[in-house]
Amino acid sequence: MQAIVLLFGGVAGGQDLDREDFTVRCLEVIEKDERGVALNYPRAIFYDPFDDETYVVGSGENEIIVFTHDFYPVISAGHGRGLKGVRSGAVTEDNLFFCLGSGAAERNNFLLRYDRALLPVNKVELKGFPGESDFKPERVVVRDGFFYVIGTGNQGLLKFAESGIFIDSIIPHEEVLGVKEEAPIKSLVIDKDGRLFLLSEVMGRVYVYSQSGKLLFKFGIKGGSSGKLSRPRAIALDENMGLVFVVDYMRHAVNVYSLDGKYLFEFGGKGDGRGWFAFPSDICLDGRDRLWVADTFNSRVQVFKVSRLNSANEKVMSKIEGTNEAAVQSGSGAKVEIKENLPKSEIPLRREKIEESNL
Repeated sequence: MQAIVLLFGGVAGGQDLDREDFTVRCLEVIEKDERGVALNYPRAIFYDPFDDETYVVGSGENEIIVFTHDFYPVISAGHGRGLKGVRSGAVTEDNLFFCLGSGAAERNNFLLRYDRALLPVNKVELKGFPGESDFKPERVVVRDGFFYVIGTGNQGLLKFAESGIFIDSIIPHEEVLGVKEEAPIKSLVIDKDGRLFLLSEVMGRVYVYSQSGKLLFKFGIKGGSSGKLSRPRAIALDENMGLVFVVDYMRHAVNVYSLDGKYLFEFGGKGDGRGWFAFPSDICLDGRDRLWVADTFNSRVQVFKVSRLNSANEKVMSKIEGTNEAAVQSGSGAKVEIKENLPKSEIPLRREKIEESNL
């Protein structure tokens, strides 16, 4: 089978791109739990840096499935342990914390605390903030003894002490058609320097704040075409590679940016073959710099490795058009080379020059 790879000489549209070269490989497609039962619409993924394991949240009786670093499913837990309607979670050295989303039957402005054996410990009630009575946590990050929580019933990022007492909030704003509007936050990640990367699905943007809550910069363009964000659902960082990954639910793709917000390329597309997605919902990076994607409506998880090419002069840019073939989308000064027997796991990239603009 032939595959077409488009190689850039470093120039597109008469301008120097000044970007690195990258390849993407699909390392694994995970479709079953430890009992051999098919995954059921996985919707969230989070990583345990202490045991080098990855947690996948799905539907069905056993909502939590734990995978080792070599993709082996070791344990699952769910309704029998009080885990019902789980939206996401976070891991500390001693505990697990889970968010129960809108599917939970009772009022649930709390986090569930479990021990490392997946046995329930207690609830951490979140209190002292506007909208407390209607709040349902959707995502949590634990850093330096603080909970950073996003949920329904409040548009922004909420910061809590370990006791659950509210400390502060961040709500980005955008001017839309001359009107200042709140930018609801859907996902977040915190880098090693404490900077907060907040993703707004509604605005199609990432807002980067300092640890003290100062807006540093923002990036991303709302839209449905290549390089833009239609309904971005989750964000992940690879600080070793200097990359930001954003998974787009409606465009069935992963957009890749530099840490300073420059758009680089994307991969994916709607389909059920290896490297394709169907309404992906979440993304995370493990301790080996591998990217796990919850490929929700394909009922699987795909694991990717993004690497730099050795070439200093050529840029790879292509897109998958068939199950095993890639078709090119060229720009000025580009040349095309046919490579025989491109491994199915090697996912060609699509990259276009995207002009940044405000909403």
